[in-house]
Amino acid sequence: MAYKPPKLQTDGRGRNFVQKVIKGQVFKRYLGKAGTAEAKREHERFLEEYRTGTVNWSKSRPGRQAPTRPVVATTTPVAPGEIGPQYPVAEAVEIYWASERLRDVSYSEHQVTRDVLDTLVELWGPLPVDRIDTDLLFDLRLHFRTHRKWNFKKIKDAERRVRLFVSFCCLKKLCSAVTGSNVDRMPTFQAGELGTTVAESRDPVELEALQAALPFFCETFQDMVRVQFLCGMRPNEVVRLRGLASTGNPEHAGGDRPVWNYFPDQDCWTYRFDDHKNRRKTRKPLIKAIPRAAFNLLARHLQREQEDHGGDGWLFRPSVCKAERAAKKPPRTSRLNKRNRAQRERMAARAAAATHEDDCFQLGKWGSPANYKNQVKRVVARAVEAGALETTWTANQLRHGIGTYLAQIDGIESAATYLGHANSSTTRKFYAQVTDPEILRVASVVQNSPVAKLSVISGT
Repeated sequence: MAYKPPKLQTDGRGRNFVQKVIKGQVFKRYLGKAGTAEAKREHERFLEEYRTGTVNWSKSRPGRQAPTRPVVATTTPVAPGEIGPQYPVAEAVEIYWASERLRDVSYSEHQVTRDVLDTLVELWGPLPVDRIDTDLLFDLRLHFRTHRKWNFKKIKDAERRVRLFVSFCCLKKLCSAVTGSNVDRMPTFQAGELGTTVAESRDPVELEALQAALPFFCETFQDMVRVQFLCGMRPNEVVRLRGLASTGNPEHAGGDRPVWNYFPDQDCWTYRFDDHKNRRKTRKPLIKAIPRAAFNLLARHLQREQEDHGGDGWLFRPSVCKAERAAKKPPRTSRLNKRNRAQRERMAARAAAATHEDDCFQLGKWGSPANYKNQVKRVVARAVEAGALETTWTANQLRHGIGTYLAQIDGIESAATYLGHANSSTTRKFYAQVTDPEILRVASVVQNSPVAKLSVISGT
């Protein structure tokens, strides 16, 4: 009798593997990096061995124990104050997720919660929820640190989600109150445990560092990083800028109005983001100021979109960046081989099938050539290798510079407003730490105020 071979899978690190359960033990056989010729050859070799019955699973990497189907007691009436059947963690996770997924939080927040819950199912799936204690929590910390290679911040956040899960189980009578008490009694994860350290805040990008890296960018990327620096934008905000004729999201109140507004008295433009990360906190759109210097950098992109798409398209497009880089390359002297021609035909077909809305930078796809943050990271690394920069910086650090500058000259509240923070404590903690110029500015205000006369009174 011929059995179907195991399915080819890909893990989180991009490696192809096949797995098989033998006597309750999961065995994995890794074939190589997904999409490579080596992985394809290894998979073909495995299929041939599987057809001939010569696969040696003992040489494969043994994995975790295969979870067995949990046996859940049938629901029976219980006396007041008693706990009902012993629910396994896998079933309790599904009950908790059915409630958690209804929360009005961002997609990334749901993904992190789901990842932590999947880890609980993988490690503790068949165990009753009442088996969760301090020893299992410590083992979970060790798993996150050694197997997942997580840092202090991620481990602490994951443990917080596990504690919320246990509290939910106590509330819904999925476990006893003793279990929740034991978990609450365990001290929270602290920096220094399991070799973790608190990540230090990164220094803001100075204007000199930005100017030194500009020659390594193409013209469009030069405009993008300078606009992000001047306006204090996040990376996912600068790539979402659209033409002057664009309107917002009609699902929100006032979303059908134009997103661009001009104020002649201040000679300044504003841009409205109807959908952004703080919308769930403030219930308001995010308004970003576009100074005249930044608007002048956007002028040629606004004109191009006005001519090509009626002023309602993306200002920054990967196709434009690609054309600018191709124009700087010397002409090809060698002949195209069969592989080159096939590749160009596929690229041409993909470009013909795509619409102008598809021609945009994708922030959520790491490794994609259209990723703005990845492009900035690679170009800055080349600038460091060339000796133009001493240290690297990322696209997220560009807005730190303008935040620190505003905090020094006009206070932390102005910096928080300009950066679009819902709370100034976020600005102070991550963007604009207290500096000597800021302290001296406050001291000069006190010195020039009537309060300074107190020194004369106290001296008499």
